[in-house]
Formats: sequence, C-alpha cells, structure tokens
Amino acid sequence: MRAGVRLRYLIPVPISPHRRSCAIAVDVRAVGQARRFAAEALEGWERPDLVDTVALLVSEVVTNVVLHAGTPGELVIELADDAVRVEVRDGTGRLPQRKDYGDDASTGRGLALVELLADAWGAEPTEAGKRVWFQLRAPSLPVDDRAADRRSS
Repeated sequence: MRAGVRLRYLIPVPISPHRRSCAIAVDVRAVGQARRFAAEALEGWERPDLVDTVALLVSEVVTNVVLHAGTPGELVIELADDAVRVEVRDGTGRLPQRKDYGDDASTGRGLALVELLADAWGAEPTEAGKRVWFQLRAPSLPVDDRAADRRSS
C-alpha cells in the first residue's frame, strides 16, 4: 500500500433493492464491519427479526475468510420473499471442513453454528476460489408487526 492511501475494509455496492454486496479485506476489523453491514442491510429492508442470527453467522463465515483463506473476499446479502441468502466469496479453492476441537479451544465452532442456525448452507468452488453460503427462512412479516418493530427501536 502506498503511503497516505487508506483502504476501506468494506465498500458497500448496492446491486438491487434487495441485494447488497461489499468487499472484505484481510483484516480482523473486517469481521465487525461485515456484521454491521449485514445488520444495516436487513434493517433497511425492514427485517430486524433476522438481524441477530444473520449477524452471528456473518461473523463466523467472514472470520473464516480472514483467518483461513487469507485473501480478500466479498460478502453478498440477498433478501427474497421467503428467505435471506448470504454468500461469502474468497480467492482460495480450499473448501471449509468442520473440525472437532476440544471444549477449551477458542476456535473451530463456526461451521457448527452455521449448521445449527441456518436452514441451509453449503460451499462450492468457483473459478476465482470458493463461495460459502447460508440461507434462513424469512417469512413475511405482517404490516402491523413491521410498524411495531420500528417503534420499539
């Protein structure tokens, strides 16, 4: 990096009204930024009911990019009528593998959380590396519930 040039860790790129994307830097600060990016996207789409679970799972998959892939990546969040899909892309073709660590280990629980909380998840190689994704059901909120959610914030 040249002196005096500061890179942003996440650069939001609106793709459509219900799809957002941002870059992920190889920096531990990118994890918190990705969490906030996901929360802001869901709140903007009036889906505060999904924020906690999506933010937790985004933390796990983005941490894997930062710690294990070691390449810049991309976070994509898309909201459909009945589901939210989150993808993390990186530049390594090594697919994630769930490992069993000891109870005292400070690592190794990310994919187990994704398996437990997501309705579906997967990983596949791409031409540029790999894509790890998860989906959560997003049943429609009645209009009255959306208004109540906004008032309680």
